[in-house]
Amino acid sequence: MEVRYRCWRCGHSTGRFMTLVLLLELCSSGTSAQNATINVFTVAPSYNGWPLAIGGVDLRSTCKASGFAPGCNLSFEWRLNGTVVSVSSAISTSAGSATSSLVIVSPGRKDVGWYSCIASSGNSTVQASTYVYVAYVETSSLLVTSEALPGQTVTLRCLVTSFPPDLIYTWYRGGAMIAGQSSSVYSVANFSQSSAGNYTCKASGTYASVQVVFGVALLTPPVIQKVNTTFVTVGNTLQLTCTADSVHLPSYSWRSGNQSITNTSRVTVSVGGSRSGQLLVRQVVYNDSGVYTCVATNSIGRDTADFPVVVQGPPHVSVPGGGVVITPEGSTPSLVCSWIAYPTPSVTWTMTGGGGVSTGGRYSSPSVGTLVIGQVGGADEGMYLCSFSNALGNGTGSIQLVVIDKPTGLVVSNVGGHSLELRWNAITSRTRVDQYVLEYGVQDNPSSKNVTFPGNSTTGKVWGLSAGSTYLLRLKAVKLGVAGTPGNQIMATTTTTAPVLALVSINPLDDGRSLQVRWHISDTGGMSIQAVNVTVLLNGSVVQTLTVQPSWGESCLVSGLMPTTSYTIEVAASNAVGVTSVASSIITPLAPPSTPTKPSIVAETSHSISMKTFIDSIGSAPVQFILINVSELHSGQSQVINASINDSSVVQYSSDVTTTSLGISLLIEDVEGHLKPYEIYTFAVAAQSVVGTGPFSEPTDPASLEWDYILYAISGGTGGIILLIIVALSCVLLYACVKNSRRRRELSVDPQSVKVHKVVSSSSLGRQYAVEAHSSRSPSHLPSYSSCELHKGSALMPHRSPLSRHGTADTPDDCSISYPNRWGSGFDYAETHSAHNSVGVLHGPGSIGHCVSPQSGVGSVSDIKASPLAHERDFGRKTQSL
Repeated sequence: MEVRYRCWRCGHSTGRFMTLVLLLELCSSGTSAQNATINVFTVAPSYNGWPLAIGGVDLRSTCKASGFAPGCNLSFEWRLNGTVVSVSSAISTSAGSATSSLVIVSPGRKDVGWYSCIASSGNSTVQASTYVYVAYVETSSLLVTSEALPGQTVTLRCLVTSFPPDLIYTWYRGGAMIAGQSSSVYSVANFSQSSAGNYTCKASGTYASVQVVFGVALLTPPVIQKVNTTFVTVGNTLQLTCTADSVHLPSYSWRSGNQSITNTSRVTVSVGGSRSGQLLVRQVVYNDSGVYTCVATNSIGRDTADFPVVVQGPPHVSVPGGGVVITPEGSTPSLVCSWIAYPTPSVTWTMTGGGGVSTGGRYSSPSVGTLVIGQVGGADEGMYLCSFSNALGNGTGSIQLVVIDKPTGLVVSNVGGHSLELRWNAITSRTRVDQYVLEYGVQDNPSSKNVTFPGNSTTGKVWGLSAGSTYLLRLKAVKLGVAGTPGNQIMATTTTTAPVLALVSINPLDDGRSLQVRWHISDTGGMSIQAVNVTVLLNGSVVQTLTVQPSWGESCLVSGLMPTTSYTIEVAASNAVGVTSVASSIITPLAPPSTPTKPSIVAETSHSISMKTFIDSIGSAPVQFILINVSELHSGQSQVINASINDSSVVQYSSDVTTTSLGISLLIEDVEGHLKPYEIYTFAVAAQSVVGTGPFSEPTDPASLEWDYILYAISGGTGGIILLIIVALSCVLLYACVKNSRRRRELSVDPQSVKVHKVVSSSSLGRQYAVEAHSSRSPSHLPSYSSCELHKGSALMPHRSPLSRHGTADTPDDCSISYPNRWGSGFDYAETHSAHNSVGVLHGPGSIGHCVSPQSGVGSVSDIKASPLAHERDFGRKTQSL
């Protein structure tokens, strides 16, 4: 088969015809083979000798078969790259030729390839092929938009494909070509607002071109368009629109001050992303006036703008304080009517029943709605009206002015010791007086106290004043709960009176025989207190009376009472004017036995010591036991013997036994080791009942067992010899006894004396005395210790003070003694003092002193007087020679 190409022009102006001539040997039944021609021609340019279709322009290819035997039926088939794309049949003509055409509509890159035309007749086929190119210029998008941040470098890429690959790139900005830019990529450095806009890339080929537009926007925060003040009338709808310039649509929000605005029944807020945000407020009122703030926000930033709103309307008037102004006479009050209105209204003031009020003189108006009245008086009291007016309407308010007058004519009509009677002039005004307040006090604090009187009164009385004192008094009125300015101040002095006395308490002590009495003088009556007497009465009879000096305080201890007994305690205070007394009854509590008297030694034998004592009060119950404290002077050891009151071997009743007192004799025998020979003892006694144990008595004088040795001779055959031996021994013993007796007599004069030296201190606890114990013999026989004791009558008070230091031959020993205040005052206390050494005990002169107040200071020797019953005596120990 021979294939040949030839080309020729036809009448088409769109291109050239390319003819493919194929020599076919077609056979038909009963015929012989002949030469046949198939021509494929296309009207198009050529590329590399093949047809080149122009993108977007239809391409037609024609296949023509000729030179075949007449009557031979032919069919045509078109294929692209081996794939059938079209099939048609052709009927041979008498001329022996047939044609078939293939039209490619808007050829593109998918239409590039080999096209084959196949002619078939019977079982024989023949084909002719040609390659078709397609010229195109294509891009995926003709419009590309982008965004850039300020200062960023923006790169634009012109993505275009073409055939033939002979593109030329040209860049334009706003219709003007950008010189020197022939690449498919264009960059803009330091992007700014002036760089934003459209950029165009034109890609041109031999047969086609395309333009790609790049829209580049600068990313910036939104910028809200500013607005002027919005005016809206009361009752209408307020509409605010906030518009922001922004590439990205912002979101909107609204606030008033620092408070976010949200949707309510009256308010609607649009907050979504849109070109503008809106705020609607329906049925506006005056309070809706103010500044509303719109906030627009995008991914870059935010912007805010204020929307001032003024609500217009007629004046709306309100009066603070309930419409009442209360002010003292002579003050300068301000009457204020608060208002809301736009435009600003004018105002006029009038007084009910008094006509208009013009500024000037005592009246001024520093601001719209304020009236100031200077130096108000009762005539200014009344109702004031404030009338406002503007173009949209009127408004009115009212204020009641209440003036509190100063009371006048305050005088004292009657003077007492603890009261003052007053009178004053009545206040007549439009507003009634609620009450009067009288302020009074001493000169340095005239308003320290106050008392109130009814508003319709013109007289009053003040109680509870101090007698003989000068007071300042001033009166002021009260209206509607507000006090005014006091009127004239006056001075008054109360008269002197008897003291004002109150009994504070009467407290029994644990001993059941003493009471602590306390009182309080609240008012001395304007004069000095002369004395306070505390009287104890039993069944109406005076038992005892104590006199307490004012400087001693307001309490005293009453002693010497009987337990479980009803007493009346009367306290009387007196001054130069008179006496005031108060009284109260009390029952003393149960009490243990009282302190026994100092036991006296009755007899000292070789095996026992007997003594007697007296208990002046057995207390609230019979005595059950006698306690005997046996003390050894040399060793300092002691023991307590507990003897039943019914133990007749120890306790014997004396003849002076009564129902309330008890006299007893005691016998201490040398049994069970109670007593030792050659030991010196003292004995103290206490009584015990079911109520308790009473105090121990003062110790006895020193005592000891006495030993009698009887010499006897034993008769018998050896009697003479024994008698001689006894006589010899007796001589030796006699010499020793005489020598020892001299030594004992020498020692018996020590110690020399004991005496009260002086009162050394006085405090809230009691008095303290110093005691000297003198010794006149050799230092080897100085007192081993001294003791100081305090007695009330014959009873030893429970107090001992040991020797604080030992003296020398020329320096006296000393010790101190004190008694507490709880022992009371107004009594005489006898004091005895003793010194001890190995020989014996010396009791110094006693003394008695009157109970004085601890606050009276340190006393002197003159405060103490010697008791006539106390004398210096030598109680040296009795001795016998063996």
